[in-house]
Amino acid sequence: MKQVTKYFKLICLLFSCLCIHSIVYAQSIDLDPASKTIDGISNIAASIVADSFVPMTHYNKDNYMVSIVPAYYTVQKAYDDPQVEGKDLKGFGAGAGFGYATSDRLLIYGIAAYMHIDGKLLSTFYEGLNSSEYPMDVNYSIFSVYSGLGYDIIESEAFSLPVFTGIFFQKYNGTGSLPEILNTRLSVDSSGTLFGVSFAIAPSFKYNDLFKITPYYLFSYSLNEPDASAKITTTVPFNISTSYELSTSHVKSSMAGLALTWLSSKSVSLSLSLGGWIRNETSWYNKKFLDGLQIKSAVLVVSFNN
Repeated sequence: MKQVTKYFKLICLLFSCLCIHSIVYAQSIDLDPASKTIDGISNIAASIVADSFVPMTHYNKDNYMVSIVPAYYTVQKAYDDPQVEGKDLKGFGAGAGFGYATSDRLLIYGIAAYMHIDGKLLSTFYEGLNSSEYPMDVNYSIFSVYSGLGYDIIESEAFSLPVFTGIFFQKYNGTGSLPEILNTRLSVDSSGTLFGVSFAIAPSFKYNDLFKITPYYLFSYSLNEPDASAKITTTVPFNISTSYELSTSHVKSSMAGLALTWLSSKSVSLSLSLGGWIRNETSWYNKKFLDGLQIKSAVLVVSFNN
């Protein structure tokens, strides 16, 4: 009987050591790359929202504008340091905008935009355990609503300078999963709602009542941080899972854009949103303000107005 008790204690001790070793093993993983994927995806969403923003300019009382915005994009890099690269990471977006002038200078506006993204992100997600890069399967969707007021500082036939201020909220939901290595598996989950404030300015130049060139600047800042958690599961001696809250930042997007618009005599306008292409090709802007985001987008805006 004493011999059985001795073996039983030895087995319990060995089992405890394996469990403690698994927990320590999991805690050695540096979760910073996983945290930065959330910040990177937030920047992707901000970039798509900015390209969906076609400001209403050159308006008079009771004018209105309704816009429909389809978008397609691919992501080459989501974050610069630590480096998080896109691998077959692509998605689509759709937006709708509305503006109504309550006077020759004042208007109300609203924007709704949806974005879905899936593919893989490549980074050293197991840093601390293994320094190699591994692909994370990503599936993410964000629904955004912006609303506020606009005021035209300069009112003339050829030039318009409206400023916009308002609020926004974003409903987001996403998951990320990594392959198992060294009996360890990492997954990421992020869902919740962001609230924030926004500001924009859009100088617009009209030529011959046929074309408009509208460079614009859109700034938004979330009053809360994205909620995100990581779950690390070790499979030896059996599945043991530990959850961690990821450190994320307030979403602060500073976006420059450019819309080239053809004005139809039948109250239908077509615009190309070139801001994303310019930001990506110059690279300096994305490195400075968007943590090195590299994204290629195709955005067309169809507007109906009186």
